[in-house]
Amino acid sequence: MISEKNLAGSADFTFDYFGNGGFIGCICPDCKSEVKLQIEIYKSGKLVEHLKELFNQSLIDELLERKIIHLKDEKISHHNRLEKYILWNMDALYELISCIGCENAFISIFGMDELQPGREEVQFKGIWKLIS
Repeated sequence: MISEKNLAGSADFTFDYFGNGGFIGCICPDCKSEVKLQIEIYKSGKLVEHLKELFNQSLIDELLERKIIHLKDEKISHHNRLEKYILWNMDALYELISCIGCENAFISIFGMDELQPGREEVQFKGIWKLIS
């Protein structure tokens, strides 16, 4: 289960932002430490499908219900190359982050892909505290 509040908002970024040392961050709601997500292009993130192995299907169902991620539409031809869970025209990825101040666990949802030739983008959906 994840917290109601998205701690970092959502945004689209160019690959250049991260290539130039950019990161996404938020403040831990409990200890007020900075929580950072540093994305390495095409290296960071795991497919959302793998969350089943760590948690269970209920976390994926919650992400779907809250419209953070979507099921791919098998009828759309350019979705053929995508996995089961997507953002807008790209695979949905996650990264787990630990707070350095209090060891709270957070999940970040994002995707990265070349949407058009020369238009590479990171779609960042947010960071949420994991609630046990």
